[in-house]
Amino acid sequence: MNYIKTNNKEVKESGFQKIAVFSIALYIILSALFETSDFFNSQLSSASIYFCIGVCAFNILRKNVLKIDYYLTTLILIMIFFAVSSYFSPAADIYKDSYLYRFITTAILIILVYNTISDKKELSIVLNSIVIAGTALALIMYSQYGFSNLAQATERMDYAMGNHNKVALYYAYGIIFAIYLLSKNIHTWRVYPYIGCIVITTPAVMFTGSRKAILVLIISLVVLFIFRFDSKNVIKKMFAFAAVVLVIYFIIDRVPAFSVIKERFGQLFELLSGGETDNVGDKNRVDFINISLEYFAKSPIFGNGFCYSYYLLGTYSHNNFTEILLNNGILGFILHYIPKVKVMFDGFSALKKDREYASLALIIAVSLLVCDIGVVTYYNRFLMIVLVVGVKAIELIKSESSDEK
Repeated sequence: MNYIKTNNKEVKESGFQKIAVFSIALYIILSALFETSDFFNSQLSSASIYFCIGVCAFNILRKNVLKIDYYLTTLILIMIFFAVSSYFSPAADIYKDSYLYRFITTAILIILVYNTISDKKELSIVLNSIVIAGTALALIMYSQYGFSNLAQATERMDYAMGNHNKVALYYAYGIIFAIYLLSKNIHTWRVYPYIGCIVITTPAVMFTGSRKAILVLIISLVVLFIFRFDSKNVIKKMFAFAAVVLVIYFIIDRVPAFSVIKERFGQLFELLSGGETDNVGDKNRVDFINISLEYFAKSPIFGNGFCYSYYLLGTYSHNNFTEILLNNGILGFILHYIPKVKVMFDGFSALKKDREYASLALIIAVSLLVCDIGVVTYYNRFLMIVLVVGVKAIELIKSESSDEK
């Protein structure tokens, strides 16, 4: 009888790696539940990030490997730049500690996440955790407000679940990655859980009334249809594009339960067409952007200092582009957007090598740029982890191509 000899050291190392990846997935799920909702203790969210950082850091130290590439170099540079600018900002005494802490922990977290994920299987675990996070958050929303109450509401829900847009982006990315993973597992039993998650989460994103999340969802699905499937027929892709837009429009327009999001999109289209809007929030956002650009012009290279938007406006500028230009000028803007733009271009160039993962990188890069129009994202841990997923998708394509050579 032949026996297979097991290398205990390899098994132990594999176990440490699995625990580190699990800690990332756990953090994503717990942060969705505890950071966005007032129903839970935020201390649990803090505990989950410290657990994730601790486990991943231990795993990296154990392997004695820390990779710092082009993407992470720009991140470290901008972290240093933001830290220095915070000490020269008029808002330093008011906002420096809380927001500088958040940015530094975000930077540390994504450096560790980037160095922990090592293959496509582990990348899929992270994607699945985002799907689970969105679905779990939707179920909590239904249990708190009642599905029928949400369906009959004529106004947006209150803030007990947290910021509408922040909650809605968990839903949107949960749906996006569920559809992406469904397309990967189309001939397996796994399609059924993904379909269930999509069915549960889709009404939730509509109920939030978040136009940003809906636009991110629509544009991501369009990118998915165009680039995920290897079809050279341009007409088919155009029909797929039109079909996605028309189906979502029909649902929003005809289903009474989505009257809130329909009304909000109507206000947006009216504003974009040059008309007047009664929505105070939209008027304030336009004013925030205009004021931010006005003060950016006074200090265009280095900006006015970290968190200057809070000193000037009393809040963030509701637009990531103008927020960074106002606070950190052209230099900060370039440093921040290099990774996102590079992921997008690398995704295009990698389509012929690995359409499956190149399309994932494209979905992430494009959706994050769309997201930045209405959300300040540069210290949002969840969205920065989503960016890391795109970066890792590109890296895994390149590593496989080099192995084949």
